Amino acid sequence: MARIFISYRRTDSAAYAGRLFDRLRQHFGDAEVFMDLEGIEPGAEFGKVIAEKARAAEVLIALIGRNWLTLANAGSSRRLDDPNDLLVREIETALEAKRLVIPVLAGFARGEHLPAPVTTGIVLAVVAIVLLGQESAHPDHPAPRPPQYGLPSGMWHALASGVAIGFFFLLLANARSEAGLWPLVAARVAGIPVFAAIVVATGASFRLPRGLGWLVIGGGVLDMLANVLYLLATRYGSLAIAVTLVSLYPASTVLLARVVLRERLSRLQMIGMAGALVAVLLIVRGG
Repeated sequence: MARIFISYRRTDSAAYAGRLFDRLRQHFGDAEVFMDLEGIEPGAEFGKVIAEKARAAEVLIALIGRNWLTLANAGSSRRLDDPNDLLVREIETALEAKRLVIPVLAGFARGEHLPAPVTTGIVLAVVAIVLLGQESAHPDHPAPRPPQYGLPSGMWHALASGVAIGFFFLLLANARSEAGLWPLVAARVAGIPVFAAIVVATGASFRLPRGLGWLVIGGGVLDMLANVLYLLATRYGSLAIAVTLVSLYPASTVLLARVVLRERLSRLQMIGMAGALVAVLLIVRGG
C-alpha cells in the first residue's frame, strides 16, 4: 500500500496535484504515492478503494486551492458540508485512522488566474467606468465650471462614499457562507439609526414627498436583491469577476439619467456605455 495519499479537487487543484504526484514518485518511488486517477484499476469500486487507500496511508496531503472552501454542488450547498463527498470522506477516514494530515495551499502565491477574455473584459470595464464618470449636460442645467484651484465641489463626499461602498462589498465578500443572508439584514438594521441621525442633524423631514413612496420601496427592493445576488456571486464564483461587474453600476445610473432626466450624454459617455456592454459580454462568456 502507498504511504502517501494525495487528496485534491479536480476542479480546484488538479494541475498542482499532478505535479506534486510526479515529484513525490521521483523521490519515494511509484508504489509509495497514491493519486486517484493513477492508482485505481478500471472497474474497481471508486469510493471503496479511496477509503482503503486513505486508511492505509501514513500521510495524507490535502491540497487546498482557492475554491476549496466554496465549491458547491448542484443544490448550491457547499460540497464540504456534504458528508458523502469523496474529499470529505478521504480526510475523515485519515483522521479517524489517526494518520498524519498535511494541508497544503495551492495557487495562492500567484493569485487568481482568469481566462484571457475575462481579463480583457475587466480592463475594458475599468476604462468604461472612467468614461462614464465624465460630465453630461441637462438641457436646462448646464454643468458647472470646475474650480481653478482645489478639488471640485462635493468631491470629498464622493470619495468618502466610494470608500464606504468598497468596504461594504469587501466585508460582504469575506462573510462566511454559514452566515446566510444575515450580513445583509445586519447592514440594513444598522443603517436605520444612521439614516435617522442624518435626518435629525440636517433638520430634514422623515415624510416623503407625495408619489415617491412606491418608487423608494421599489428602489429598496431592487437594491436588496442586487446585494443578495452579489453575495451569492462572491461565494460561488470568482471574486474578481463579481467585483468588476458590480463596479459597472454607473452605466445604469447614466442610462437612467438619459431616460428619466433627459440628460444629453457626452461622446465619452456613449463610448463608455458601449465599452461597459462589451466588457460584460466578455466577462460573462469567458467566465
